[in-house]
Amino acid sequence: MAMNESISETMLRLVAKRGNIGASRDDLFNEFKGIAYDELEQLINELEQGGFITVQWLGSYDFVVTITPEGLECLT
Repeated sequence: MAMNESISETMLRLVAKRGNIGASRDDLFNEFKGIAYDELEQLINELEQGGFITVQWLGSYDFVVTITPEGLECLT
């Protein structure tokens, strides 16, 4: 599970850098080369359920992720 924690932290840092604009699906795939969509979706769901990010779905497979204050707190 340490690997997932590392990926989670990397995702939070990327999303935090994007600020209010958020990180798109393409941004995340560019950062996490080789990750399967199902794995990415699972990670996003876990972070969203934990209150660390919010997800705005723009279509069936298109979304934008933004960080919450709780997510920012995790990075400090």
